[in-house]
Amino acid sequence: MSGTRQTASSKNIDLKSNNIDHIAEILKQLQKDKNYKGKVELAINQWNSTMEEIEQLRLKKETKSAEQNVKREQEKDMRIFSLEQQVKELTLRLSTIAGDRMLDKNSDITDLSDPYRPTKLAEMFKEVYNEEWTDAFHYYDSLFRNEDKVLDSLSFFPKDIYDFCRELFKQQSEQLEGHMQYMFKVMTELTFKINSQNSVCAKKANSTREASKEIKDEGRILVKKLQKSMAKSSASDLFKLYIDVASFGKKTEWTKHVGSNEALKKFISRLLELIWLMMSQDPPIVLKSLEPGTKIDKASFVFYTKSGDIVRRTVWPAVYLTETGPLMSKGVIQTI
Repeated sequence: MSGTRQTASSKNIDLKSNNIDHIAEILKQLQKDKNYKGKVELAINQWNSTMEEIEQLRLKKETKSAEQNVKREQEKDMRIFSLEQQVKELTLRLSTIAGDRMLDKNSDITDLSDPYRPTKLAEMFKEVYNEEWTDAFHYYDSLFRNEDKVLDSLSFFPKDIYDFCRELFKQQSEQLEGHMQYMFKVMTELTFKINSQNSVCAKKANSTREASKEIKDEGRILVKKLQKSMAKSSASDLFKLYIDVASFGKKTEWTKHVGSNEALKKFISRLLELIWLMMSQDPPIVLKSLEPGTKIDKASFVFYTKSGDIVRRTVWPAVYLTETGPLMSKGVIQTI
C-alpha cells in the first residue's frame, strides 16, 4: 500500500512537471503572438494551479508516517524544489517578456525607476543651459569681448555634439546587431540541419526557420538594452574621441580653447553625456534647432533677449520625446 501511495505521489509530481513544461511552451509562443493577453492569463492561472498542487504535495508529505522510505522523501523534496524553481523562472520570464514587448519602441510607457528616463534627461539638459552654459559664456566673453562670437561658439556645440552622438550610436547599433544576427544565423542553420536529418523533426525544422524573424527582433531588443545599460559608463570615454574628431578642419576654431578652460571642458563633457544618454532611449530623444532667417516657433522656443518674428540663431535647441513626439523642453532663439 505504501509503495502504491508513493507511486501515485510520483505520478502527481510528474504531472506538475508536465504542467510547468506546458506553461513554458505557452510563454515561448508569446513572442509570436501580438495578441497574447489571453495566453498570459492562462499561464498565470496555470501557475497558480501548480503552486496550489505543490502545496498539497507538501501537506501530504507531512502526514506520511515516519516509516516511509527516506530516499523517496528526499527525491520528493528535490522534485518539489525543482518545481518551485521552474515556477520562479517562468514568473520572471513572463514578467520580462511582457515588459520588453510593452517598452519596445513605446515612448509612452516610462520606467519610473530609471534615473535617466526621458523626462529627467530633458530636465538635466535644461539645467546645463542655466549652469554650465552660463559659465562657458563668461569664459568666451572674457576671451572674445564680442557677443555674436560668443553665441556662435556656444551654439555650435549642442548641434555638433548631437550629430556626433547620433552617428556614433548608429554605427554602434549596426555593429552590435550585425554580430547578434550572425550568431542567430549560425544557431538557426545548425538547428535546421540537425532537425532535417530526422524526418520526424522536419516540421520542427521548418518552424525553426519561421521563427528566425522573431529571434532577430529579440536580438534587436537585447542590443538596445545593452546599449542603454552601458550608456552612462561609456559616456565618459566620449570627450577625447569627440575632441580628436572635431580637431580636423573648420571645427578647430571651436575646439581649440577647450583644453585651456575647465568651465568649457565641463560644458562639453556634460553635453556629451546627456546627448549620448538621449541616444540610448528607444526611440531616441530628438533635439531641434531653427535655421537662421526662418519664422520663429513660439510654441517650442523662448526669446533670448528680445522678441521678434525671424530667427537669427538658435542659442539652445528644443527637446522632443521623439521625431514626431511631444515637446519636453523649450529651446532658446535669438531674433533679428
